[in-house]
Amino acid sequence: MGTINGGINILNRAKDRITRFNKLKENPQTTIRTLYEDQDHNVWIGTDKGLYYYNPAQDRIKQYMHDPQNRNSISINGAQCITQDKHKTMWIGT
Repeated sequence: MGTINGGINILNRAKDRITRFNKLKENPQTTIRTLYEDQDHNVWIGTDKGLYYYNPAQDRIKQYMHDPQNRNSISINGAQCITQDKHKTMWIGT
């Protein structure tokens, strides 16, 4: 579950427990705008402080931010929506 200024909470229905996803250590108070699981089971996290890519198999997270020197970076430091097409191309709405 994405939250406003509280990061991500994960509901474990089998154990009836909610735990905090603590991988956003540099921005723990970020607002989560969207979550998307891609075809390879990676999780894309759109926030008010950039776009995150989480690979659960390797337990690695990467943050993508706007870089004015790189025209291929995301246009702003925020992502509103995320989807993937049949060719595995990611589409990010900022």
